[in-house]
Amino acid sequence: ESWQQHSGQPIDRSTRAALLANDATALAAYMRQAEVDTGVPESRLAMFDVPTLMLVGAEDTERLAAAQLVQATAGQARLQVIPGATHGDLLLHPEALPAIRDFLAATPN
Repeated sequence: ESWQQHSGQPIDRSTRAALLANDATALAAYMRQAEVDTGVPESRLAMFDVPTLMLVGAEDTERLAAAQLVQATAGQARLQVIPGATHGDLLLHPEALPAIRDFLAATPN
């Protein structure tokens, strides 16, 4: 319940189950660090030149904004937004696996 109060967003069933399945102490430490982590500088992202697929749920607005920044900055980053997906249920959507397969098929070894 405190995560929902913190984020202002309801927690979907998949995310709730994942949070409950984790070690509470480790999860709390991760969340604290995530609050202060500044992320990867754009100058470093610009040097990243590896084919990359970023799958993001359309309902995962925080990660969607971050992925859009990576796509605009990193040379070979490809973004695919999965309609209706959240962070917690993204990989359960029927569009996710075909997107991964298509990306791998089109990526040279």
